[in-house]
Amino acid sequence: MSIHTELLAAPKIPLRYLVRFNPRPTATKSDESCYLPMEAISQFGAVDFSRMRPTSELAQGYSFLADGDVAYAKVTPCFENGKGLRATALPGGHAFATTEVTVMRPSSVLDSRYLAWILQSADFRAPGEAHMSGAGGLKRVPESYAARFRVPRPNLDVQRAIVDYLDRETAQIDAFIAKNEELITLLTERRAAAVNAPFAVQRPNTRLQHACEAIVDCPHTTPEIDDDGDFEAVRTASVRDGVYVPGQGLTVSEATWRSRNGSLGPRPGDVLFTREAPAGEACMVPSGEICLGQRMVLLRIDSAKADGQFLLWQLYSREVQSYFELAANGSTVTNIRLPLLRSAPIWLPSLEEQRSISGQVAEQVGAIDDAIGIARRGIALARERRAALISAAVTGKIDVGVAA
Repeated sequence: MSIHTELLAAPKIPLRYLVRFNPRPTATKSDESCYLPMEAISQFGAVDFSRMRPTSELAQGYSFLADGDVAYAKVTPCFENGKGLRATALPGGHAFATTEVTVMRPSSVLDSRYLAWILQSADFRAPGEAHMSGAGGLKRVPESYAARFRVPRPNLDVQRAIVDYLDRETAQIDAFIAKNEELITLLTERRAAAVNAPFAVQRPNTRLQHACEAIVDCPHTTPEIDDDGDFEAVRTASVRDGVYVPGQGLTVSEATWRSRNGSLGPRPGDVLFTREAPAGEACMVPSGEICLGQRMVLLRIDSAKADGQFLLWQLYSREVQSYFELAANGSTVTNIRLPLLRSAPIWLPSLEEQRSISGQVAEQVGAIDDAIGIARRGIALARERRAALISAAVTGKIDVGVAA
């Protein structure tokens, strides 16, 4: 009988009858155990086992996993991003993970690899997102959703055949994605070099504040959201790699826009700068219909002295970035305060030369960004193909072969 036929005929059983949720820690004689924070967990791929902590510190208050268990991240945005793992080759056979994962221990009738593929399928994830609840932007998938989720349970031979098929097919897709990610890394390095080149051979001759009419910090309050508003409070998520990212800000009313802007609102030709979370990103002001969200700074450019795009490129130069890093004593820059930003050393030639350099950099960066965009679209299509393949295989929409 074909796997397709057996899978379609298999009973669909709620997971609560097939797994044990969040099993208690078993006794261990190890003085140290592996600790898995969320950053150590990928999208059901490689797991970082390098963090070891005293077992006595982990035994209470963390999620316990043993080899053979399967876990998925239950909190936003990690659930939406597909984070999870199948526990194999854990140091000492066990680990303790963040409590923001839900752990499942499969029964003898459920292959853990098959379960891992089920948890990656859109059939599990899309309804899971709809069931998320919580406040303050921090939502979680309740265990009750997973417990009720019905899983096709064919015999183990069919489960393993599906796993073998998906392992083989997704390996090719993953290899394609990996090659494109490597390409993006190389292109990103080339982009940084192109941005830095004009400034690497010049010495600063002034400070950033002298190229601006004003450097304005944001109001230190959260903007009031108005879903029907026509204006946007720009957040740090709105600014990446020198480019404004639409749709990442908060929709606000005209009254809020006016209140937050005062007499010095953003205008085209000015520059937006993120002073933390993350620090040091910048972009050109996209329109006058925005105001500053939290952690944002406006550089009101003095157009008689400086070109905004030229200053934007220079903010990403090694000279300026090194200045920020030095001020942070060599550690990761987490917050750039206004006095530090105002005193940033810059090179300011004539306006004519600024515009010429800015145009040359824009041309080079534009070509690189086009190539990066092609690679990213290729990755997005490959991930869509991967997700569709997984869902089709675990629901019997495609025939993956003949059962052993």
